[in-house]
Amino acid sequence: MKSGRDTARLFASKAEEDLALAEACLTYSLPLNPACFHVQQAVEKLLKALLSAEEVRAPWTHDLMELLDLAEIRHPELGAFRVSLAGFGPYAVDARYDEVTGITPDTLRDDLAVVSRLRAAIHALLPPEARP
Repeated sequence: MKSGRDTARLFASKAEEDLALAEACLTYSLPLNPACFHVQQAVEKLLKALLSAEEVRAPWTHDLMELLDLAEIRHPELGAFRVSLAGFGPYAVDARYDEVTGITPDTLRDDLAVVSRLRAAIHALLPPEARP
């Protein structure tokens, strides 16, 4: 059985992959809806990495607010991301099965900037051996 830190490292590594894919969509003018999905997935995996590192079993959910609620118990400063992350909710499903409207390259850049700040905040909270 994997330790919480091993699971955290796996989640954090997978979040890096999602970020790279979202950034590639921008760089190479690829469709933006898949990029939205990867933005949401990166956030989900970063939050699950933090929870796992702290031996908190992350629920099987795509609900970023539920995951953020759990993370905020120990790290209330992460609440600063609540408003921005709330807008990522539709990205989990709509971006795969429907159309996320209003997404432009500028919107995606803004979303990636939020994820980048969250990533830095979470990596600062992760023990070194749980970082990718």
